[in-house]
Amino acid sequence: MFPSEGPFIEGWYSRIIDFESNHSFGILFGQVLLQSHGPHFNYYPQNMLSFIHSKGDGSSMESFAVYPSNDDIEVTVRGKPVTSNPDFKSPANFEWKVKPYGYFTVTENETRFNFTNVGGVTFIGVLGPPKPWGPDGEGPEGWIDHVPFLPLHWFVYSLGSEINYNWVNDDTGELLRGRKGLAHQEKNWGNSFPPA
Repeated sequence: MFPSEGPFIEGWYSRIIDFESNHSFGILFGQVLLQSHGPHFNYYPQNMLSFIHSKGDGSSMESFAVYPSNDDIEVTVRGKPVTSNPDFKSPANFEWKVKPYGYFTVTENETRFNFTNVGGVTFIGVLGPPKPWGPDGEGPEGWIDHVPFLPLHWFVYSLGSEINYNWVNDDTGELLRGRKGLAHQEKNWGNSFPPA
C-alpha cells in the first residue's frame, strides 16, 4: 500500500539463469510515488517494466523497457484491490498487470509471467515453488525489517525456483526456450534507494 505522500518505491526483480544455454535474464517492474517533491522529479518515469538479457558469453547485456502510466497498472491480492501490507507468514498470492503488455502472478506454488511487445520482446514463463530465505517467510533483514526509520526494505522471495520459459525477440528473430535453471526473486520497497 502506498503512503499518502511520496517518495515511495516498490519493485520486484527476478533473475533467471539457464544452465543449458548459459543465458540469463532479469525481469524488473515497479512504481515510484513522487508527490510533493518538486518539478525536477517529473523528468523520470513513475512506472517501469524492463527485461535484461545476457548471452553469458562476455558480450554486453541488452535491455528492453516500457514505461506505463499509473492507469495502466493494476495490483491485486487474492484477486481483490490491495488494502493492507502483507505479512510474512501468509502464502504469496498477488498479481501485477500492466496494459497492454501482460502480467506477473505469484502464488504459493508458482510464479507465472506473460509479457508481450516489451521493447520488441515477448517473455513467457513459469517458475516453480519458491525456495525461501528463512522459515515462516522471513527475509535477509530479519528483525531489522520492523525498524520504521529505514529508507529501504529488501525481501528475498526465492533463492532458486525451477524455470520454464520462452523468449522471443521479434526484431532479431531470436527464440530461446529454457527448462533447466533457477530463478532468484526479490522485492524492494521504501522511501528511496541509498546513494551507495
